[in-house]
Amino acid sequence: MTRIDINSASTEELYVVINTPVDFGSASTEQLALIVDTRRAESDDDAAASDVEILAHVRDTLTLPGEGAPGGFPVTDDGTAYAAALIAFLTPPGKRDTWIADIPLTPDERAASTEINRRSNEAWQALSPAERAAQIEAIEWAENGGPCDCPNCYEPPDY
Repeated sequence: MTRIDINSASTEELYVVINTPVDFGSASTEQLALIVDTRRAESDDDAAASDVEILAHVRDTLTLPGEGAPGGFPVTDDGTAYAAALIAFLTPPGKRDTWIADIPLTPDERAASTEINRRSNEAWQALSPAERAAQIEAIEWAENGGPCDCPNCYEPPDY
């Protein structure tokens, strides 16, 4: 699978990486790479698409053998590694006994999250105290409908 260059990616691209839920089904990393590489080689539409876009398109357009759906075409199990990869990708993983939050991040998701945090911290540190107070007030208005008046978190702004 292709890797994104975290240092040259825009903040918007990084948000897409960490905020786009992708269900990998029961597919292994090698099977995911086979799906992405095969789709890129066979489809002009997928040649420039990201891995996430390709996998989302596969999930939206294909179904497991014998499970046709409106807009979905069943995979033909012809015994190839590609067909096996598609079937594994479309097959839900076994029942989990843990919380969804326990799903490990991919290396790209982890790197993107770290880079976004670094950029956010740099941007926050570059703000003046008055700009920081204005940002906090704007968030409080958006989330609470006004400034928070609880004694544990109220700090007067440093105007």
